[in-house]
Amino acid sequence: MGTLTGFMRALMKIMDEKGLTTAEQVVAQLVKTGAFADLCEAASQNRLTDLDRQAHRRSLGLPRLSLKLVRRIDRPATGAFSRDDFFRLDNPDVKFGYLDPNLEEIGEESVSAEGPCRLSLHALLDNVAEEKLWAVGKKTTLADLKTMISRQPKGEKGDLLTNGQANIFFIGDRIVYVFLGSNGWHVEVYPLSGALGWREGSQLISRN
Repeated sequence: MGTLTGFMRALMKIMDEKGLTTAEQVVAQLVKTGAFADLCEAASQNRLTDLDRQAHRRSLGLPRLSLKLVRRIDRPATGAFSRDDFFRLDNPDVKFGYLDPNLEEIGEESVSAEGPCRLSLHALLDNVAEEKLWAVGKKTTLADLKTMISRQPKGEKGDLLTNGQANIFFIGDRIVYVFLGSNGWHVEVYPLSGALGWREGSQLISRN
């Protein structure tokens, strides 16, 4: 019963995210067409583990997915810190290769302590216009950015991409774009104009 209840909750969550309000009609169509039976059979044979979801959507006449939730991570409580003391090229603890002067436009120089939170990591499966990310990305803070960089100070493997691709944060009324270059972390700041596009393979970091 617990598994069935969990399945129904997951189904209702998906329908809510998709804006579907006629649950009975959707479920009836899944059963009537045999689509649900086919998925169950494939799952019982472990064939869904290698499913190319983009190809599957194409076969159904659906558009390509733009974003995929990769995982959620817990960000512990943070202490107060100085923005300009941490984000500086001569930071002895973090290897920065470039820091955008416009960082000073994000919040106050003195960043307050924050309680714990959860962050979601979304992979971009296609080239995505900035404005499409707004519907998904819940704003983060400088404390989130500091915490994630501090976990990979010299470019170690971790939750932030280290292959030169973009790690995207919405902070205040700016987009902060972080990537690892040959000389360390690059942090660039852009206004929320809707004019930017982000490449497939980039990553959006969002508050849960």
